[in-house]
Amino acid sequence: MSNLTIRRGLVLAAGLVLLLLPLFVRAAFWGYHRRPYAPSELPSFSVAATPQPTVTPWAQTPPPSQAKQELRPGPVIVDMAHGNRVSRNQFEPLAAALVGFLILHMGIRLAWKSIRELIDTGLPEEELERLRRENERLSRKLGQAELIMDIQKKVAAMLGHPIETPPNSEATS
Repeated sequence: MSNLTIRRGLVLAAGLVLLLLPLFVRAAFWGYHRRPYAPSELPSFSVAATPQPTVTPWAQTPPPSQAKQELRPGPVIVDMAHGNRVSRNQFEPLAAALVGFLILHMGIRLAWKSIRELIDTGLPEEELERLRRENERLSRKLGQAELIMDIQKKVAAMLGHPIETPPNSEATS
């Protein structure tokens, strides 16, 4: 397995742990699933909030329309922020840390790529072996071609038509 696959697996595992651990702790230790759901109590106001002032200094409470019933316990999922008593603003440091981590990760990758271009690195062993085999194959073909050319020169010289060899290009330069 490659390092990238291992890293992705570790990130996925860490994400699952961070997601499921709070749910497990609430269920196993705090017993959230054994308690009935009850909305939080709102404080009553002592001053009436009406568009036109009245002589009544206290808020008028509406008559009770229904008798209060106890909610039966059961699996009620409202939403993560309400059930956890966590507001959206409390996730901002986590989001900032995640963005910072991503920026740092990209910077490290770009720096590492640039450093690797500056360092004299060798080819992988498989590539070197492939190049050696190709070199041996081409050397054999070149040896065969030189042998054929030598034979052609000797045959042409025996027939009385010597082949002139061009001057060596390496010696003239």
